[in-house]
Order: sequence, then C-alpha cells, then structure tokens
Amino acid sequence: MCEFVCRSIRIQVRTTASFSREVEGDVQRVVGYFQTTPELINSSTNLDIDGIRSPLDSQVENFNARGSGFTIDRILQFTIVITKYRPLHGRSYIPSPKWLQNKHCVVNVHNEDENCFFWAVLSCLHEPSRNKERTNHYKPHLTSLKVSGIDFPMSPKQIPLFEEQNPEIAINLYTVDPGNTELAFTIEYLSSHKERQHHVNLFLLEEPETGKSHYTWIRDMTRLVAHRTNHDGKTYVCNSCLHPFTTKEAHDNHLFYCQSHPSQQVKYPDPVDNIQKFKSLQKQHSVPFYLVCNFESFLTLIEYHRRRGR
Repeated sequence: MCEFVCRSIRIQVRTTASFSREVEGDVQRVVGYFQTTPELINSSTNLDIDGIRSPLDSQVENFNARGSGFTIDRILQFTIVITKYRPLHGRSYIPSPKWLQNKHCVVNVHNEDENCFFWAVLSCLHEPSRNKERTNHYKPHLTSLKVSGIDFPMSPKQIPLFEEQNPEIAINLYTVDPGNTELAFTIEYLSSHKERQHHVNLFLLEEPETGKSHYTWIRDMTRLVAHRTNHDGKTYVCNSCLHPFTTKEAHDNHLFYCQSHPSQQVKYPDPVDNIQKFKSLQKQHSVPFYLVCNFESFLTLIEYHRRRGR
C-alpha cells in the first residue's frame, strides 16, 4: 500500500503590537495585528528568516504610511504557527464510498500502481462498454498521453503541465469539501482551456485515516450533483460552480457570465439556522484605508441658513 509521508511543514508568524502617538497633549494608543503568508519548509527548502521579517516590516511601514504618526511601544504577542503540510497526490486504488457508488456516476479504475491519474483520463477517452474498472482496457493507449517531466504520484499542481503537453485535453478536478463527509464538493482545479476537444472531469477520493488519495473519472455530472435539484431527469451542470440547470439554453446563458469569474463553490444556507456567520477573522484581507464619515459635515453654510429661515 502506498501512503503519504509528511516531510513538509508550513510556518506562519502572527504578531500583535501596541502603537501610540501624541495628539494635542494627549496620548492615543491603538493595537495593530500583523501576519505573514505561510511559508513552506521541507528537506530542500530552508527557513528564510528575511522572508518572514520583511513582510512584517512592510506591514508596519504601511500602517504608518497613512500619516497616522504612530510608533511601536511594545510587542504584545508573537506567535509562530507550525502546521503539517501534506500536498494532494493521487496514488493507489481506493474503493468508492457507498454514497458515491449509489450515484453510479464515476468510473473507478482498479490500478495497482501510482498512475491513477492517467488510468482515469484514459477511462474517459477510451471508455469500454463493460468492466470499465479494469486496467487491461486502457493499457494499449498508455503511450497516447505525453507525460514528460511529470512526477508520480501526480499532484493537482502538475495538471497544467499535463494540459500543456496534451493540447486536445482539458482537465477539471473535484473532491469532497473538507468540512463535509459527502454530498458537498469543492473545485480543486478548473481548466482555462474551454474549447478543447476532450473535457475530462475527475473526482479525487481521499482516505484521511491512511493519507491515500485516488483519481476517478466522473462519467455523469448530472448524477453527481442530483441532490441539488428536485428535477427528475437530465440536467446540464456548470463546471465552474456545479449548479445544475434543467435546460441547455439556461446552462449556456449562465456559462457566459460564470466563466468570466474564478471558479466558486455554491453553499446554500441551512433552512433552520439560516444566518450567515463569519468567524475566520485571520482570513480577512488587509485594506488600504479605513474611512469613517460624518454625513453632517457635507451640509454647506447656505443650506444651513436656508433651513433656519435666514
């Protein structure tokens, strides 16, 4: 059995600093929050101290570049966050979970090597009439795929390289949303090549207990997302947001606008607890400025006297 071995970590620094400035004899104090982008550390990449310090210095300079005149008094908190980093790779065979089997929507080739990505692609390009999970159907076609410079097991980051070498194939990759066990999906990779001859939708299975993952071919997108609609029959699914449409015309009209934006995941609110909440404050993007307006300041002197009858 092939399993993942975690040889990499991500390091992020989060710090809180106290700032002060003197205004008309009084001292004002504020607290600033800063953090670095997570940095990947492994056997081939050493910790870059300057790469951590430089973004922090830049954030502090930007804090003061707004003309505030604040200076740092002291550091209130300095936290180093270290997390294991395990990149996604497709490896050996994983049986489809029961909920996915019941949908009858994927072809899961039973391979015994680390090339499940290519078996999945070939199952789409050369689909047999029966026993679709057997590798012997696809072995005669292995040389039809160009794989120069691609490492095995293959990670989603290498899909653009595969597309570059195989200009007639476009790949879309989906997997189960990490916060759910089933029926909620996320888009790992969406091809930018919309006009290619072959569009292959893949589904990445994962076993959290063993760390294994496995590529399969989504043969029927309608069945995969059937739980999202009450329509009884074929639907036309948008690859960018996984929304099912009951008519091709509605799908095509939607596609023009949806593809002009990055891929997204549509998550419907809970019918009982239907209040949207945001708790991940650390994921907020910094803004260049924060403006508070007192709209009474926009009243001109003429308007003021007219209102008082003068």
